[in-house]
Amino acid sequence: MNADPLVRRPLIVTSDPPLLDELLRLCGAAGVTPVVAVDPNALARGWVGASVVLLDPALAGAARHLPRRSKVVIVGTAVDSLWEVAAEVDADHVAVLPSAATWLVGLLAQALAVSKSAAPLACVIGGQGGGGATTLASALARCAGARGLLTVLLDADPFGGGIDLALGMESAAGDRWPQVVPDPAAGIASGFVPRLPARGSLRMLAVDRDEPFAMSVGAMTAVLAEARADGEFIVADLPRRIDAAGEVLLAASNCTYLVLPAQVRAVAAAAQLAAALKERCPEVRAVIRGPAPSGLSLDAMTRSLGIPLAGAIRAEPGITRDYEKGVPPGQPRGPLARLCSGLLDQLLAAPESRAA
Repeated sequence: MNADPLVRRPLIVTSDPPLLDELLRLCGAAGVTPVVAVDPNALARGWVGASVVLLDPALAGAARHLPRRSKVVIVGTAVDSLWEVAAEVDADHVAVLPSAATWLVGLLAQALAVSKSAAPLACVIGGQGGGGATTLASALARCAGARGLLTVLLDADPFGGGIDLALGMESAAGDRWPQVVPDPAAGIASGFVPRLPARGSLRMLAVDRDEPFAMSVGAMTAVLAEARADGEFIVADLPRRIDAAGEVLLAASNCTYLVLPAQVRAVAAAAQLAAALKERCPEVRAVIRGPAPSGLSLDAMTRSLGIPLAGAIRAEPGITRDYEKGVPPGQPRGPLARLCSGLLDQLLAAPESRAA
């Protein structure tokens, strides 16, 4: 079975043991490892990020309030009422077992292939205000762009001041969020990636400081889908307060990086956020900025956070000064650039290399 944490997995929603056993068997035949949800909270957490949702009609009511998504299959052993339930939750398909077993295995295998080919998504979030998340997100996107990857940097913090300032691209021509999503109720302006402000292979979707914008679940879902289809690497800079649009990104992320300084109070403040992220993301890792004034060790910090360490870096005093001059973070051969290069290697490595 495929247990690669960087590949989106199917979601099975059922509390019926015989149905669960059969669906697990079919997932095994397709070579995928599913996530199983037996309650509404687990369903909501896995809904957006799943490659396919296999939904027991008895639990379909919990999906009525969730955002519209594709590849939802109502699965049962009797035809009666399945189509009615499918209409209620706007599902794509109905699968009556055992007759639909072969078709369902094919759908799962196809979703696995699509998931493997989708552009990787890295989310970055700060453990405390001013923790360095925007700096890391900008530098990671620059690193990917410098390698020639068509990289899309998503500014998901509507009150963060605009990630274009961090890159020194506030005057760059191109669409911002209000132009990409002119009417949240009507969908997005498709084909937006080439119209974004660009620097080499890096494209940036930033907020507009002159035009406040509310990021909806539907808009974020559509933007992410098109960015992953058109781009080769996606980075999202998230606010510390996780909203519904941010949950879309977290659920779909290949890895989420929690950035914080090596301080006792910062670790204490980030511990609750780390716990919330683990419920929403397939992979969460810490990036810690040192040195620790109290001598707190990296091992003690990661134990308190309950997540593994992605990397540690000493503070670069010149970054704040560079910001004021419009110089983007992650200058070549600097500590931040080296850290980002290592993170990018991990994200782009083959599954067997990551396991090693």
